[in-house]
Amino acid sequence: MQNFHHQTNASLRDLSANLYELQVEILFGGLADAMRRCILAPLKRGLAKFQSLPQKQIRILDVAYRTGLTLKMIRAALPQVS
Repeated sequence: MQNFHHQTNASLRDLSANLYELQVEILFGGLADAMRRCILAPLKRGLAKFQSLPQKQIRILDVAYRTGLTLKMIRAALPQVS
């Protein structure tokens, strides 16, 4: 049994974060980004309930760990949302 997530000072180093992203891509056969994108459509549908608000007043909290690739995808899909 191996612990694939253990890296000394992993949270504190860019290298460790980037290695983690590579490991996730390998683990999921190159489909990690596709899996991340799966949240975008449901997120947009959920935010439609708040369409009466200006988009700049809508805030999304992404409790991210590592490089924040999911947050970058959300930002690209919803550029006006904070």
